[in-house]
Amino acid sequence: MRGGQEERGAELLLRAAALAHYAHDLDRMRQLAEAALRQGFDPRAALLLGTALGELGRADEAVAALAPAMDEVADTDLEATAMVLAWNCFYGSQGLAAAQEWLARAAARGGPELRRSLGAYEARLLSLAGRTDLARALLASLGDRGARRPRRPARRRGGLGAGLRPVKGGGYAAPGGAGGRSGRRGPRSRREGRRPGPGGGWQRRAR
Repeated sequence: MRGGQEERGAELLLRAAALAHYAHDLDRMRQLAEAALRQGFDPRAALLLGTALGELGRADEAVAALAPAMDEVADTDLEATAMVLAWNCFYGSQGLAAAQEWLARAAARGGPELRRSLGAYEARLLSLAGRTDLARALLASLGDRGARRPRRPARRRGGLGAGLRPVKGGGYAAPGGAGGRSGRRGPRSRREGRRPGPGGGWQRRAR
């Protein structure tokens, strides 16, 4: 058991990592999440680290950080963790099949609503891979509700333990009414060398 002071330190690191993400400081976010993990494994810190690595274009490292969290992640963070993991499998060396496997594993653990959401997310990946016929068939099997755009994780008390909330344009914002990242794209020069992120918005390509 970690002592109370050590636990508070880990929580502060999680919140600081969330704020770094809000500020688009991905390297700082990564460093803080890694520091939180050094205090002891926490699936919330793994999600923050995987998100940072993925947005930095380090997809395989993101998968390595997130995979151990899938067995321990809270239900409130299951959807977000599965989506970020699947996205990085898709853009990393493991590919679409691994992404589908992780989504199916998470869907089996969740209820009907989560299965529809993750199924719609799988359809998005199929479409990106050029398999639009399979994507259409999957959406049809999910019914009308599943055919909508995959929902982003709802804001839940205690979800994504650092207090992050999903925001328009993809990603997560810090708590405390700080606003949130807007879905508006920046100047073209800022988008060069980037690719779409798992929830919308843009992330850096691996170099």
